[in-house]
Amino acid sequence: MSFNFQILSQASFCVRGKELLYKYCKDREIPHKQIGKLIVATGLSEVPKLSALMNRGIQHGVEGLRMMEGYEATTLEPELHCVKALWSPSSGIVDSHSLMLSLVGEAESHGTTFSYNTAVIGGRIEGNQIQIHVSGSDALANWNGRTELDSELILIPKLVVNSAGLSAPAIAKRIKGLPDSIIPASKYARGCYFTLSNTKSPFKHLIYPIPEVGGLGVHVTLDLNGQVKFGPDVEWIKGIDDIPSFLNMFDYSVCEDRANQFYPAIRKYYPGLKDGSLEPGYAGIRPKLSGPEEGPTDFVVQVFPCDHVIESTLIGLFSKLIRQALSESVFSYISVVVPSAKSDSISFISVVVPSAKSDGPSNACFAGRGSSWAVVRPAMLYGAECWPVKNSHIQKMKVAEMRMLRWMCGLTRGDRVRNEIIREKVGVTPVEYKMREVRLTWFGHVMRRGMDAPVRRCERLALDGFRRGRGRPKKYWDEVIKRDMEQLQLTEDMTLDRKIWRTRIRAEG
Repeated sequence: MSFNFQILSQASFCVRGKELLYKYCKDREIPHKQIGKLIVATGLSEVPKLSALMNRGIQHGVEGLRMMEGYEATTLEPELHCVKALWSPSSGIVDSHSLMLSLVGEAESHGTTFSYNTAVIGGRIEGNQIQIHVSGSDALANWNGRTELDSELILIPKLVVNSAGLSAPAIAKRIKGLPDSIIPASKYARGCYFTLSNTKSPFKHLIYPIPEVGGLGVHVTLDLNGQVKFGPDVEWIKGIDDIPSFLNMFDYSVCEDRANQFYPAIRKYYPGLKDGSLEPGYAGIRPKLSGPEEGPTDFVVQVFPCDHVIESTLIGLFSKLIRQALSESVFSYISVVVPSAKSDSISFISVVVPSAKSDGPSNACFAGRGSSWAVVRPAMLYGAECWPVKNSHIQKMKVAEMRMLRWMCGLTRGDRVRNEIIREKVGVTPVEYKMREVRLTWFGHVMRRGMDAPVRRCERLALDGFRRGRGRPKKYWDEVIKRDMEQLQLTEDMTLDRKIWRTRIRAEG
């Protein structure tokens, strides 16, 4: 019995994946923008590291890289401070929700089956078969921890790919017959983001400092709407037990006090950052193969053959690998080490994490609410925070979502299963409650701004001589907000405490 173990670098896939990603987005009209990136040295001691980054990029085929003097960089970004900068014109940004929605559709059209609200709890290698033990996420959440965790379903696939992110090592340890010696130790780097408020975006390009141990440093991230986010920092945290990790019970809260560490880091390259302009954004946790005192390692592919059975583990993968997602080199590698591997014979234990925190099980291509919770619903709710919704709008949204949920469960209206039963089975709250949550989230954001903030000035705009037309009165946003607050028994002064406000308006599921 042999074991194939290979540590891979992101550079092996990143360049090719970038080309494929630009083409994919262009062909399918997915919103994206090539805005370029500046990696900056803010002191003379960092210049050698910047030169090393340029040489490494050239070695791996990155085109267009150019070293700039500080004054050249400030012509691109007047607010920037640096002594030298590495210019990467091919870097860009993409609407990740639209991209994930497109990839889900592509996968399903090619025969992929997603099993939602389901968790992989372990497995067993016996003879020339590998068994995957599966349980419903509700049973997992209600497990008392004292009795044996029973599987509700046993799958016997030809090939299993364990790419479950934060839970990958825990799942590997629960597969009996897989040697513990080949499972890397779990290391987790927690990173927080802060958003820039009350000011116009000072940058038009991505701005990155010299990378630090465990991450890329607190850098400038722009979205397609021009909003600026700074992050992530690096905080090495301890892991949690396997079952809580399957339920993604990590701590994703952002402490406001961490802003005290962000201000000096950001002011190294953006000295014009004003006090009080940073607001807590979100947090994410990256599974790492190397710790703070170890050399960087991107990810590892392990192949464990047992006669005709292959259990492949991908550990160390995290959400920054979007560019590599389209690289055919990843599947080509699996095909090389597993010559019998075909795309229709592979079972993936994977994770879809759209943002910092997911309420569902984190080992979810067999698991969680997957594409519905992570992709489709955010797409449906896009812009709902400023939409004076009518009952007819809500009804159309409910119909669209229930069609998707019935399809997920393999049901039709002819099966005569009530909507409430389907929602309870999938673990999804009604869409109107989520619409109310995003409206009130935006309302809280507005109310916490100063009276001179642009969004507050727009709130006070009045049109002289304007009156409602004849017929049924139109519904306005402030009227919808008042109704929402009455339903939840909220008052405007509650918006001043962000944590309390978020807790009160949250719609679980």
